Amino acid sequence: DTDTILRARRDAELSATGSTTGPAIRADILALGADVVTCEVLVNTTNTTDADGVPPHSFEAGLYHQGTLDLTDLARTIWQNQAAGITSTGTTHITFVDEYGVTRDAWYTPVAQVPIYLTYTLTTGTGYVGATTFKSDIAAAMTRISDPGADVIALRAEALALVEGGVLDVTDFRLGTTSTPTGTTNIVINPRQVATFDPTHITLTA
Repeated sequence: DTDTILRARRDAELSATGSTTGPAIRADILALGADVVTCEVLVNTTNTTDADGVPPHSFEAGLYHQGTLDLTDLARTIWQNQAAGITSTGTTHITFVDEYGVTRDAWYTPVAQVPIYLTYTLTTGTGYVGATTFKSDIAAAMTRISDPGADVIALRAEALALVEGGVLDVTDFRLGTTSTPTGTTNIVINPRQVATFDPTHITLTA
């Protein structure tokens, strides 16, 4: 039927363009839709397990998703990006049935979420956006730049406050992984983790 033909054509197109470069695989996974919040791909083309624990001749897609991500589409995308001699690896096994009726295997890793808490003490002036908008904007901005394995950079999180309307100065800033953060330095995130941000985890004094 038409759906089968279209699916077969898509499989062929993916096979033709498939690549085991991390950025190419990541781009294909992110293209699956808004339910994919972020993704990072570790690739090891050597003959030994690498420093990140990725087995030889394999790639591992670390994925943070929400909602109802279609795991069949994810499996198809991962499998079609496997070049000859390079296979997917990870903690979670998924499958799809290709246009020939063959069940194909793929692996990925759902990354562990590390909730981050931020506290700001601000000096504000005319045009201040208010606490609700401030918290929402900061959480959204930090989420956009937080891929799996990306450390939380303290200076970046602090400086984002100055982009908000009416914020004149940040007189104190703290961050951490508990609800009463006291840290002032970067938070290390490993390749199988992702820092997450929520407006309710931001404390503000202005």
